[in-house]
Amino acid sequence: MTLKLSEVTTDAEFHRVMTALFDAYSYPYDGFWEIYKGGPSFTEQECISRFNSWRKADPTQHWVYVTDTDTDEVAGATQWNVHERSPFETAQGKWEVDWLEEVIRWCATRPSYRRRGIGRQMLSWGTSLADSLQLPCFVEAAHRAGAVPLYRSAGFVEGDGFEFDARPEEREGDQEWQRWRRELELPLRGVLMCRPAGGRGGGEKGGEGGGGLEDER
Repeated sequence: MTLKLSEVTTDAEFHRVMTALFDAYSYPYDGFWEIYKGGPSFTEQECISRFNSWRKADPTQHWVYVTDTDTDEVAGATQWNVHERSPFETAQGKWEVDWLEEVIRWCATRPSYRRRGIGRQMLSWGTSLADSLQLPCFVEAAHRAGAVPLYRSAGFVEGDGFEFDARPEEREGDQEWQRWRRELELPLRGVLMCRPAGGRGGGEKGGEGGGGLEDER
């Protein structure tokens, strides 16, 4: 099996990448992905069209993917957002913000291709670019098997944890709402991770990623 890393440049490529992400985030189930794609009321094609419109409107987005050249199947994909200029420069008012960064939005490998170095290969693309630009990298790593060790192996260090929930006390009697909380597996938890500019922050515990980020979400 030969694995090839590429960057998305066409709509056709992006469609294949998104199809791979749907597969990757189906096992294990990912509540973050389910929320971003819009839930069951939206079709897969509607979700792909929406994500593609965001991609085209945002010049900081870089989607990289790995293909199995034997089967031409997309094995995994990652969305990097590379901020070489402050995103606050055009904001109204005065912003005292002095940072530039790379952010991982999504990072996932299809179940049949996991533990073959694909996650690390996609991260290496972004961290190498970050090092050349002297930018730090950030990710909100979901608490799932393989995600945190994968980022740690690429030099990310763990910061504060976070939790995403939907104020269940306000809809206590709403059975439909409670059903959705169970299906989304709320609350969703993760940890903020950072890789310092120009160097590694950790990596003593190697690992290979599983499902998806914002996030290996």
